[in-house]
Amino acid sequence: MHSTSGRPISAGGGLSLDLLPEKWIGSFRSDTQVLPEDLHPAGARAAVLQSWELAAGPKVIETSALRLDAFAGARAWALRVADSTSGLPSDDVERETWVDPIAGLRADFPLAEGFTLRFRGDAALGNSGSENAWRASAAGIFHVSTVVSLSLGWETSSVHYDRGRGADRVLYDVTLSGPFLALEIRF
Repeated sequence: MHSTSGRPISAGGGLSLDLLPEKWIGSFRSDTQVLPEDLHPAGARAAVLQSWELAAGPKVIETSALRLDAFAGARAWALRVADSTSGLPSDDVERETWVDPIAGLRADFPLAEGFTLRFRGDAALGNSGSENAWRASAAGIFHVSTVVSLSLGWETSSVHYDRGRGADRVLYDVTLSGPFLALEIRF
């Protein structure tokens, strides 16, 4: 796989499921970023980075003005490079996957009835997958009901993945930054 490195680009949207929201954070999150053409390897027509995250941890602080959660888990990555724009896995000419253990914090500040400001950050632990991978976001959370929320915000993530040598080397070094829209479902 050719190397891919570059400038900030827009991030995509995702789905977040919060489990056991009263005393613990248990979450599943999935998102997809489509890389712009100037970051595609030579000959590729489409490049997509997908991630899936599973994390859990305790509520650390809860007052009327702040809820702080700590969490740890794993994020799986799939970098797909295709020779068409169909999005079908059968069109992939190259695919690289890896998993990072992660740890982070999430802070919620209820500002009004039905609206919360959220800050979230995490980082990869060790060198098991990416090197120096991290993600940070700020968002407004609009509570549609006690179960469903819409999250609109800005996220920046950095991924540095470098494996192999010579013609088999895979280098992916990109900082992604941009707006996101996510549907949050709490159980």
